[in-house]
Amino acid sequence: SLSTLWQHFGCAVRNMSSEGTAILFAEKEHFDEYKMMKEKRKQREMPSSQNKQKAVAITNNVPPVSTRIPTGDEQSNCSDASDEEIGVSNILNQQCHENNTMNGKQLWEKMQVPREKANINQPRHKTSQPTGLEPGMDYLINADVCPGIGCQRKVLDAVFENETAESDHHKCNTSLKTGCLWYLITPPKICCDIHTPEHFTSFMSIIPKHTKQPSCPHITKFSMASIDFKLVDVLEDWREDTTQKLYGQAHLHDLGPSLVMPNDILNRIVDCAHFHKIKSPTDLLKETHWSGVDEHGDDIVALILQVSPLPSPSTPFISTPL
Repeated sequence: SLSTLWQHFGCAVRNMSSEGTAILFAEKEHFDEYKMMKEKRKQREMPSSQNKQKAVAITNNVPPVSTRIPTGDEQSNCSDASDEEIGVSNILNQQCHENNTMNGKQLWEKMQVPREKANINQPRHKTSQPTGLEPGMDYLINADVCPGIGCQRKVLDAVFENETAESDHHKCNTSLKTGCLWYLITPPKICCDIHTPEHFTSFMSIIPKHTKQPSCPHITKFSMASIDFKLVDVLEDWREDTTQKLYGQAHLHDLGPSLVMPNDILNRIVDCAHFHKIKSPTDLLKETHWSGVDEHGDDIVALILQVSPLPSPSTPFISTPL
């Protein structure tokens, strides 16, 4: 709930002379921008007749799109938006901030009901609690695009009725002329990332979407020979010694040698070594996708070639005496 969230935000700093910054992480499904782009994708997939019927409803019900992208995932999901859509979003977002005229009482009355029916999902059983966002949390996340708000702190002031609160710091300490400074309600120097975005630039980051690595080549089934079991023992001894050397005996006892090399990577190395597929650290990375190749690749390749050396190349012409 918003009350619990505000309690956690208050733990950021307690000294009145210090400054704290609170950051709220929310799933992309709660942002109006994602809902708008998702609705547009559905609209493109619908037949043209149904598309025309829902065009008016979508325009009237869906809030304007925000130009602020909270995470890198949302940027990748909205990459299919055209330049015309982005231009319209900028105009609507600018109008939203210009019409920031809703006071705290009007906003509090508006937050008594959800903005959308999909925000609060009713439980299937009577004993269950409803799931979804409460209206106050919904307005806080989408304050930059909700008409008449344009400020995240305005949502908090409306929920907790801060505009009607009176400071009683003089009653707390009557001996001082200034009263008790701990109970003095002081206006914040920094409002939110909507009004003071330059203060939050250090926290903004775009997470790049990594390309999926190709799957490992297929290995045909085979029966392990004595040399394969020997390689298993050698790799087991190596990862136990390496785990103890890097992390100590306690981590080796508690977490095991898989901390350095997982079991599936070890089994994959043995399978590839049976068919002599690993001849260099590059081959080891290609066949296993192991994250420790850069640090331990040379040692593993040396152990493989020591236990299972490469077969000598056969010459095409063999000279025999007459």
